Amino acid sequence: MAFEPVELTEEEKAALGAKFVKFDAIGDKFVGRFVKTQPATGKYARPGDLGYVFRAKDTTGAVTESILEPNAGLAAQLKKAALQPNYAVRITFSGEQDTGKESPLKLFKVEVDRVLPAGKAATPPPPPKPAASEDIDY
Repeated sequence: MAFEPVELTEEEKAALGAKFVKFDAIGDKFVGRFVKTQPATGKYARPGDLGYVFRAKDTTGAVTESILEPNAGLAAQLKKAALQPNYAVRITFSGEQDTGKESPLKLFKVEVDRVLPAGKAATPPPPPKPAASEDIDY
């Protein structure tokens, strides 16, 4: 028996309706609002690993959904952050650590703004109806 890896092409990823967050150079940043978690589907994903879905502006200014499938260190930071929907998150690729393997471990700095965005102002409730004893027509 021989297992073959299954990977999505760039076209298939684009068809998902979301783009994947990628950090290429130290100092790269990603800023977005947390939407939800979902099972990770990446090349190195293991059962139980999570992907994080964010709403973020792309280079054209359009708001799109972006999927982040973190490495172990970043996953631990995101889990500890206890993200709730609409929290703003800034992730910075802060450096690399030699692991003795082919590629170094990417290190990240995670910052969370737990203040939810202001929505439409709530309409005040209607005034209470007067009690029956006060409803006397003089």
